[in-house]
Amino acid sequence: MMMTKFRTFALTLAIGIFSLSFSFGQAEEYFNESEEKATVYIIRTPKLGALINFRYFIGETYIGKCNYGKYFKVYLTPGKHLIWSKSENRSFIEAEVEAGKTYVINAIPKMGGFRASVKLEELDTNFTEGQLKRFKKYFEKRAKLITFTPEELAIGQEKFADVIVEGLAKYEKVKGKEKEIPVLKTPIDLEAILK
Repeated sequence: MMMTKFRTFALTLAIGIFSLSFSFGQAEEYFNESEEKATVYIIRTPKLGALINFRYFIGETYIGKCNYGKYFKVYLTPGKHLIWSKSENRSFIEAEVEAGKTYVINAIPKMGGFRASVKLEELDTNFTEGQLKRFKKYFEKRAKLITFTPEELAIGQEKFADVIVEGLAKYEKVKGKEKEIPVLKTPIDLEAILK
């Protein structure tokens, strides 16, 4: 009897460790820079709900969180990817990326019932002179690149396991209703914009 309980405990522990390492292995691939991948910036320029962290996912993988004034980068293999965010709601964007190109997603906070909701949009680079000046100032003075440890990603993957299942079910439901989901497909020259 004691040996059976020990085996059950050992098996449960092994599965838990495997799932954490497997989850991080998935997330880790999105943070390995390569010329054979596209670079995707996830930024948040509007101040509304500044202290609220939005959580971000690529498909079923947790990739981090950030609030106003912070951004992070992920590196995607060429092709299609589902990037989504969770706050009071869920927002989806379908990425179609090419190797060596740079793309920017802006997480726009919106008024929600209890906290800010989120809307993911491809960055519109048709700036007026004033908008361009504010965007440059945001990156020069406000924006801070954040990174995540393997432990943070593994903990997030485990913590948001139910959120991921619910989020992907919501995506399938939205797709089933043939609602339009934004597409990230226009590469930009971020360095040229920020000069």
